[in-house]
Amino acid sequence: MFDTDETVPAPEPRPITYYQQKLQSNFRDTFLVTTEGWAADEQHLVDIYTELYITAGQDMHINTQHEVLQIDKVWKPSDTETPIQPRDIFKHPSGKDIPIRTVMTNGIAGIGKTFLVRKFILDWAEERTNQDVHLIFPFTFRALNSLQGQEFHLAELIHVCIPETKGITVESRFKLLFVFDGLDESRLHLDFDVNNIPSMDVTKSTKVEILLRELISGKLLRSARVWITTRPAASLLDKLSPRLWLEVQVVVMVTG
Repeated sequence: MFDTDETVPAPEPRPITYYQQKLQSNFRDTFLVTTEGWAADEQHLVDIYTELYITAGQDMHINTQHEVLQIDKVWKPSDTETPIQPRDIFKHPSGKDIPIRTVMTNGIAGIGKTFLVRKFILDWAEERTNQDVHLIFPFTFRALNSLQGQEFHLAELIHVCIPETKGITVESRFKLLFVFDGLDESRLHLDFDVNNIPSMDVTKSTKVEILLRELISGKLLRSARVWITTRPAASLLDKLSPRLWLEVQVVVMVTG
């Protein structure tokens, strides 16, 4: 008779390079060609991408008074605007070797923020730049809005939005980049002012709003990099939590 108590061994987890290659292949297919403006014809991104003028290093004056964080948001472009290559988004404006976790890119609608993100990802997928990054996970707030109120753990959320990552485990020993495009379009309640919340477990399921808040604020997967894009409308900036601004280490203005 067969031994019915014999268990089937669990499959060995796939190496990180397996998911890296799947993502890079998918991103090449997704971002290699695009449409520009009202043009119906698809064009290669590298052919239509124009160098953007980017000013890095916003002056932010942060004060703590009566246990209330206040922040004055003053946009001060540098004396000479210098074009920065997409690959250098996570390099410190001072030129020093200072680790950067969170970058926020600001620019008016249609200026090229999404194209900048796509060019960065395509360069990584084609193994031209930022090969120290193991995996890139691009999200849009427009898509995340449809998941409002639903519960996931981090790997589930990544898989739902990026199917090629099915089976992946999210580990701090890998260099990961999470891109969140279009914060100005978010309808999620991202309450960054909530206090006294312990660090989260990446395997714990929770509402997508809480998951994103903890990831962006660094309470979840502190080792990961985060890149946020948004429009710099005054009404939007006033709504952003000072605690979110405290997490942003570099602000990049896309000026055209």
